[in-house]
Amino acid sequence: MKKIKLIYLTLLIISSGCGGQSKNHDETDLKRSSTNHHNMVDNLNSAKEIESLISTVDHRFKNFKVNESLKFSDKECQHLCDSLKIKPWIKADFDGNGYNDLLIVGNWGDHAVICLMDSGEDKFYIKPITRRSFQDCTFPVVQVIGQTPVIINYSRSEPDWRNHKTERLLIADTLVFQFGDFVEFNHLPAKHTIERIEYSTGPCFGSCPIFEMTINSDRKATFKAEEYNKMKGNFSSIIDFI
Repeated sequence: MKKIKLIYLTLLIISSGCGGQSKNHDETDLKRSSTNHHNMVDNLNSAKEIESLISTVDHRFKNFKVNESLKFSDKECQHLCDSLKIKPWIKADFDGNGYNDLLIVGNWGDHAVICLMDSGEDKFYIKPITRRSFQDCTFPVVQVIGQTPVIINYSRSEPDWRNHKTERLLIADTLVFQFGDFVEFNHLPAKHTIERIEYSTGPCFGSCPIFEMTINSDRKATFKAEEYNKMKGNFSSIIDFI
């Protein structure tokens, strides 16, 4: 993850080579492999067609709207969008299966960026890129590293009110599709021996599940369900790897 002051945005764009994106939102094909198969994504040429397909893929996104105009009330967000030459949608084979996927900037109750993934034979599913509330200034740029399309996801940091820091930084995350999801790209991954994986969640302004989970290298897993889970209590098991 990179953090850059917003004042250096122009320099960042030049140095990262993002200027190659056109303001025009005509379809762009970024091929991850030399053999691409034709699919429904290739036939999409308008916001209405994209919205129609999204609503049939996942009913939760039936109210999703493509932000075709790319207009924002926040002047800083508008400047960021214009400077990065963002497109409303981009076609690329992110998962490397030979079928084009679709990265979309739109609105889903609030500003949202999603990726419509084709798992093959026109079987689609949706992967959200924006996954937090109030990500009102998040914009994706697609680049190719080797033969792999990656998403450079630009967003603004939140002010640190507790420490009286109001300065907002520009965060640039490079995302690549691996292990069934978009994860941060690492061009030099280190080899580690994992002893234990721990994960926990906290409360939110709603009914977010609160739990603690631990997975040991011997495959023993524990799960402590505290609030807003289907069950409540302490659970343990041995993970059976296939």
